Amino acid sequence: MTYNAKTPFVKLTEKLYETGVTVCKKSMDKYNRFVKRMPSSEKWFLTVSPGYFG
Repeated sequence: MTYNAKTPFVKLTEKLYETGVTVCKKSMDKYNRFVKRMPSSEKWFLTVSPGYFG
């Protein structure tokens, strides 16, 4: 699978996550630098830019 001549890095995880857990705004700001959201559907449509691998 490619998009704009780039292949995605995909990793399967089978870990079960708890529901109701939230991330503080300061932590999310670190990741949101790599996310571009569509103005009309911010929550559901986004593009993640390469640049963070940790």
